[in-house]
This record gives sequence, structure tokens and C-alpha cells, in this order.
Amino acid sequence: MAPLNFEAQLLKQEFGSENLEQLAFKLSSRDSSLAAIGTFQYNLSIVNSIRGKIGASQSRLDVSYNVLSVQQEQSRAAASRIQDADIGRETAELLRLSILQEAGAALLAQAGLQSELTLSLLEFRAV
Repeated sequence: MAPLNFEAQLLKQEFGSENLEQLAFKLSSRDSSLAAIGTFQYNLSIVNSIRGKIGASQSRLDVSYNVLSVQQEQSRAAASRIQDADIGRETAELLRLSILQEAGAALLAQAGLQSELTLSLLEFRAV
């Protein structure tokens, strides 16, 4: 059986050229296999560290998302209350103006009746 020769390389932009040499390994002998285990453990610790940082970032993003969701809901509720207050104020103003209009119309009607009564009294006296 031929000895197993494995080569592993990662992109330079991810780990840098100095780390690429550490990632090359061969399993053709016991010594190289033991050396590969050390390399694997080192690289696994790097991956675990990166995963921890990603997890922490994800947790912060989740908290930020939840805070923003609550703020958005509170803003919508406040806007709704403001609109409700505006509608109430406008309704009250409409009612006030309607009452004033009706009162004005009633006064004009009374004034018209009084002038008609005055004319009719003048006509009555003229007869």
C-alpha cells in the first residue's frame, strides 16, 4: 500500500503566507503524522477562536436587532397616539365651528323675523 500523502493549503489572504507553511502536512511516516496532529490542533484552536469571535458578533447583532425592533414598535405606537390626538382635536374644533355656525344662522333667522315683524307692524299701522 502506498503511503498517504496529503497536502493542505489555505488562501494567502485568509491566513497569510507564513501560516501556509504550517498547513502543509504529510502522513507518510509516524513522525510526520504526529507533527500533523500538532498542526491540526493549532489550526483547530485558531478556528475555535474565530468561531468565538463570530458568535460574539452575532450575539451583539441579535441584541441590536431586538433593541431596534422594540424602538420601532414604540415609535409606531407613539405616532398612532399622536394621530389619534390630532383627530380628537380636529373633531372638537369641527364641533365648535358647527355650533357657532348654527348659532349664527339662528341669530340671522331671528333678525330676519324681527325685521319682517317690524315691517308688518308698520304696514298694519299704515292701514
